[in-house]
Amino acid sequence: MLVTSGCLNPGDEILLINVKGAPGKWGNTGHYEFLHVGGVIGGTLYFNTPKNGFYGDNPGDDTNIGVYAANQHVLVMRVPNYADVTVNGTLTGTAFDGYRFGLFVFRVDGTLAGSGVIYADYLGWRGGAGGTGPRGAGLNEKREAAPPPVLLYD
Repeated sequence: MLVTSGCLNPGDEILLINVKGAPGKWGNTGHYEFLHVGGVIGGTLYFNTPKNGFYGDNPGDDTNIGVYAANQHVLVMRVPNYADVTVNGTLTGTAFDGYRFGLFVFRVDGTLAGSGVIYADYLGWRGGAGGTGPRGAGLNEKREAAPPPVLLYD
């Protein structure tokens, strides 16, 4: 992957995701994984471990990744990691514009608390007729995560 120098550092966690398939080539759209940066050498991004998924035109390949309408649109997004986060206002992202945005990602190792709101309603893919399959419906609607389970100990 080509990367602008200075935007990622060794050890950074990233999200690698295919956000939009090329026309008629949607088999890898929606594939994602979290990886760690091994290094950036000469504009090429290296991971600490091999990636598991594919992001190109066809299942099992990484062909035709780019920025034009005829390409697979794959994002590399740095994932900020925090020990604890308190949200007392509103956290939100920028809506998907057909090529980028639409994602709001961070990792909290300890406690996520506060009286605020994390608002990502309607930020993702711009809608469609929906469908079935391993990646679910393609609807432009609000989805809420289930609360974490409460573990009780004697």
